[in-house]
Amino acid sequence: MLLKLINAKNTMEIGVFTGYSLLATALALPEDGKILAMDINRENYEIGLPVIEKAGVAHKIEFKEGPALPVLDQMLEDGKYHGTYDFVFVDADKDNYINYHKRLLELVKIGGLIGYDNTLWNGSVVAPPDAPMRKYVRASRVCRKWKEGVTQSLARRERLSFAGFKMDDESTARFVRYTYNLKDLDISRSCWGCQITDDGLYKISLAKCVGNLTSISLWGMTGITDEGVLKLVSRARSLQHLNIGGTFITDESLYAIATNCSQLKAINLWSCRHVTESGLIALVNQCHKLESINVWGMRIPVECFIGLLSIRPALCIKPKELHLNLARVSVSPVV
Repeated sequence: MLLKLINAKNTMEIGVFTGYSLLATALALPEDGKILAMDINRENYEIGLPVIEKAGVAHKIEFKEGPALPVLDQMLEDGKYHGTYDFVFVDADKDNYINYHKRLLELVKIGGLIGYDNTLWNGSVVAPPDAPMRKYVRASRVCRKWKEGVTQSLARRERLSFAGFKMDDESTARFVRYTYNLKDLDISRSCWGCQITDDGLYKISLAKCVGNLTSISLWGMTGITDEGVLKLVSRARSLQHLNIGGTFITDESLYAIATNCSQLKAINLWSCRHVTESGLIALVNQCHKLESINVWGMRIPVECFIGLLSIRPALCIKPKELHLNLARVSVSPVV
């Protein structure tokens, strides 16, 4: 079902054994779909091969015998496989899960899926303290490496997007806390997306990366108010791009943005109908690097926009139609 939902066509499986999951993947792919299947033992694969052939999907499978890591390294070195895979399923040596993951992040396209079998190792990660240690030592080592690897991966990320994901205050803030190099944060709300509150914005504002953020999108986050925005922008002093459209903010948020975000270049206020002329004037007056402002759907008289252009003639006021109409009006700079 997942493969059909993402319209997967180019896939990979690491650790085939007799091909049970391989068959399921092949059946879910379109007729011209492909699977790169890798396993250290071809004999196991050939046990299930007759069933795969009988199902009429053997032509979709390219089998390679041997360790998968050298193959992945070669693919990365070639350069032409970056972001080409829709889905990858890994059911191989657990000690190398994190090594597979680091490489697969480069090979799987944005929006693709990576699945891992036995990540929780039959529940051993929550084994009672008195459980036989020999049974769980190797599993705990793998899970610890996995957690360390994910933490390291997050620490290197410069962009993080939760758009379209169901996230709450605590889980969103927890992710952001680990992204020390983050510059672009997108927590926009889609139909089934995340919906955080002022408490979430406060927790995010405490993250070490906030001072380095250059882009934030809070589009459609109707659960936030001026209180949360004030806490966030008071520490996001490197902000250059802000999308806060579709929210219920007022002039108080714009005053805070104007005071704290001197590097701001573009802001989206799409349908922010509680914002008035006072907030817009304060923003344009104090954000000297402001180049673009989206005011679609706002309840602001045209005279206000003419006034904004008199303050900053080079300002691009969106939507484009409004800007073109304003351009026909003679505007004299304010001395």
